[in-house]
Amino acid sequence: MEKVSGKRDHKHFIEREEIMEMKKMRTIVIVTMLLCFGMVTALVIPSSAMAKESTVKIGLVMEPQTLNPLSAESEQNWHIIKMIYCGGYIDPRGLYAYTPKSLEWIPYMAESMPQWLDDKTVVVKLKKGIKWHDGSEFTAEDVKFTLDFFGEFEAANYYNTIDMLEKVEVVDPYTIKFHVKEKTTLLYYRTFMTLILQKAKWSKIVTEARKNEAPQKYIFNYVIKNPVGTGPFKFVEEKQGQYILLEKNDDWFLKGQTISTGDGGSVTYGPFVDRILFKFYGNLSSAVLALKGGEIDTIWHGLDAAFIPELKKVKHLTVSTKPYYHDVKFAGFNLREKPLSDKMFRKALAYAIDKDFLIKRLLQGYGTASDAIENPGLEFWYNGNVENYFRGKSEASRYSKAISILKEAGYTWDKEPKIEGSRVIPGVGIKMSDGKKVRTIEIITRTQATNPQEAQSAILISQWWKKLGVDTKTNLVAFPTLINNVWWENKFDVIVFGNIIEPYPVHLQYYFDVKEIYQYGWNVMAYKEDRYQKAMYDWLKVFDWDEARKGAFRLQEILADDLPHIPLFVLKNIHAYNHTRFKGWIEQYNGVVNKDSLSCIRPVK
Repeated sequence: MEKVSGKRDHKHFIEREEIMEMKKMRTIVIVTMLLCFGMVTALVIPSSAMAKESTVKIGLVMEPQTLNPLSAESEQNWHIIKMIYCGGYIDPRGLYAYTPKSLEWIPYMAESMPQWLDDKTVVVKLKKGIKWHDGSEFTAEDVKFTLDFFGEFEAANYYNTIDMLEKVEVVDPYTIKFHVKEKTTLLYYRTFMTLILQKAKWSKIVTEARKNEAPQKYIFNYVIKNPVGTGPFKFVEEKQGQYILLEKNDDWFLKGQTISTGDGGSVTYGPFVDRILFKFYGNLSSAVLALKGGEIDTIWHGLDAAFIPELKKVKHLTVSTKPYYHDVKFAGFNLREKPLSDKMFRKALAYAIDKDFLIKRLLQGYGTASDAIENPGLEFWYNGNVENYFRGKSEASRYSKAISILKEAGYTWDKEPKIEGSRVIPGVGIKMSDGKKVRTIEIITRTQATNPQEAQSAILISQWWKKLGVDTKTNLVAFPTLINNVWWENKFDVIVFGNIIEPYPVHLQYYFDVKEIYQYGWNVMAYKEDRYQKAMYDWLKVFDWDEARKGAFRLQEILADDLPHIPLFVLKNIHAYNHTRFKGWIEQYNGVVNKDSLSCIRPVK
């Protein structure tokens, strides 16, 4: 029986994404042609949903590839999946969760806080009465099954939820005992917040997978036609290429409960809408047109700043720009080869980047520069005092510093860059200290159509680095190609991308942990600095938030000095929604269109 090597098999994901990319482009072409000839005005949606006033209609810019939570990678998948399940890859709420606004850690499907019997044994009590969508009871057997399953099949994005476990023991239907290798916060912010699968449904899939020659591939490629979760909404139907319809779960365990948001306010959970209709559009412009025309109520996608003026003119729409999105855009280096393995070379490149230009011109002010691998919107965890590489200073002063660093490190040029007044005279032919010419540095990122901010950032960074005499080129590729080149083959120089930032900064572990350096691993830069590894593992053992904050600040300081990544900016999450149909939207760090909003909004009467 074949076993896929490594902890994550992205091959099946890449193949599926390539198919979806082709389908997406084909759909755009066909729809565009039909629109031009006036042959189509809207997607077909079920009349039963249209008739219901409390059906909230949400536009998605891509059709989800899968409803299988184990192989779902993109946010387009998770926007739907997280309404059905509790917990998941980018929806940290399982046994425990964060409060809707202040992001404090509280029991969710658990009855109370974890009870430590000793440093290697912890007990969690479950809430009674939680039901799966088919009416069966949620119990400790589901939790044990899920975590054992993740271990047996080395489940991609969930494998690090079981790294610290020795075994999981069911004490009774509502009590679980976790035997751990050591007491670490990863247990709290990984294991205790992970997705939980229904044993009754998934054990049948597992039985079939074990008979297959490639069981892991069988699991991740399995087509889930009728997902069963414990979330606020239940799956109803899917019409390929058009929509997915969900209906409210009247048995949701939080229905009718009022919960503190942690900032002095509170929310009362429903759901108070009958259905959610997710409609698929080939591109953002088409979705915005549907929003303006009242065909949909909102778009679950951060909007480009260019859309704001026209959306603000639409009387039935409210435009929200306050919360920050949950990823930090960065330029990340492959540290496996020279010259990018040279910290001084990376520092010089950092001085050449004009973050203020990116914010003012590229983002039109709808973003904030970030000097650390953390979201400035999460003020408790963000260290704003790390080295900022002359951010805000003149071009001449930044390049003067960069040139000085390179010369001190032994770099030379065929033609050295010069500063003449406020002007930078570009250099040519930079060479390393051994006299060898610095090879062409390729910056890879997603295409303009997929992510214009990343694409434009890469182009600008390439131009800025050329002034230092560094020969650069940009490679704007489809998402599957990016995944293949960077994570699958590790064949890249620099990647411009976005790191998902968690409310509790466990990303400071998995993006930079030396244990994550392997094919498909999170530490794709191959960052190995010993002082960081020691500080990070010490930090993982700290449970007091004030002390953990100090530790997180220290880790950000080390990263700002070592620069495996150059943090660039966070986007303001621009959302627009129809305030004449629904009220009670909740602004969070990931925008106003979120799981809590959809669980709490009410029809406007």
